[in-house]
Amino acid sequence: MNGKDSPYLILMADGHIEDHELVKKAAAVCNMNMVFTSVYNGSQLKDYILRRGVYQIDPDIHPDLIIMDVNLQGVSSFELIRLLQDQEKMRNIPVCFLTTELQEEQKARAEKLGVKDFFKKPLKEEDWSKVVNEICTCALKWKRGAES
Repeated sequence: MNGKDSPYLILMADGHIEDHELVKKAAAVCNMNMVFTSVYNGSQLKDYILRRGVYQIDPDIHPDLIIMDVNLQGVSSFELIRLLQDQEKMRNIPVCFLTTELQEEQKARAEKLGVKDFFKKPLKEEDWSKVVNEICTCALKWKRGAES
């Protein structure tokens, strides 16, 4: 986690570039200092978690929240959550799913693995603000809980 006044670091893993932009745009209205990092498939997220390739960054800097699509290309999102749990410095990072569809079986499996919450991707651009506001509200709650 980061210091009290440092930006809230969000890692977004989603194959749709437009969704990254819509989340960033909608997040600008949240009352939080946020910095986004984007990865676009499961392989990139795996490299980020393991700090390989272009993701060889300071091992002590970690996102405060990971927003992940359940359907990532390359590596299963469930495998990636297990990999996060295997990393001592990353296992307590809250993960939420932002996805167009989530079957009950997937939801139950994700909850067992510790996914904090689930958000449905809106169909209309104007509805993204509401969903991102819900994510921001949860993120603030999780951050306060981690600082306690």
